[in-house]
Amino acid sequence: MKERPILFSGAMVKAILAGRKTQTRRVIRFPDDDYEYRPCHRPGSWGVQDDTWAFYDPAYPTDTAPTPVHCPYGGPGDRLWVRETHQIYATDIDSKPDDREFETGRGFSVNYKADGNGIMELWDEDEGIVERWRPSIFMPRWASRITLEVANVRVQRVQDISEEDALADGVDRTNTSLPGYAQERFRRLWESINAKRGYGWDKNVWVWAITFKRIDAKEGA
Repeated sequence: MKERPILFSGAMVKAILAGRKTQTRRVIRFPDDDYEYRPCHRPGSWGVQDDTWAFYDPAYPTDTAPTPVHCPYGGPGDRLWVRETHQIYATDIDSKPDDREFETGRGFSVNYKADGNGIMELWDEDEGIVERWRPSIFMPRWASRITLEVANVRVQRVQDISEEDALADGVDRTNTSLPGYAQERFRRLWESINAKRGYGWDKNVWVWAITFKRIDAKEGA
């Protein structure tokens, strides 16, 4: 069992904590983006094996060796610890972010922006901003309050998401009685996150479709 970090927005953190989000989709990064890779459907040649899927380039004969692509989020049984926007502050007056104790969390506590709380950012002439909102990428392991266990990993085109899976991906659930509503909400969500990165909905990229369950959650500070 391996443990890896994963980033989520505040809205998706709320969905996980509420039990509405049990899936996530992440763009598959291929060794060479100039080729149009496809999952290899030859018997026994594709699927999750040591967190690896096999793909092939249709421009070449189908008997060529497929390209192995490792899922950076692991496979079933592995764990993901969630990074989110946060605020770390000292509970010990002598603790500072550059202290060695910061690596373990001793003398510090955490606020999570997704909870809608926090303390005012304080400016110190010598130390700069002492308490500030930190981007999720900078969250240390000890500050993470959510741990997920990977249950399943699939590969699919992002536009192939079903209505059921769109709901499991944490979209807004109002008006879900309307056919295609959840898929449309997911399309908007995907666009808001990935279009500026060059992976807009119209690109219909291959994605890792990861199903997970929450196994641990600390109470917010």
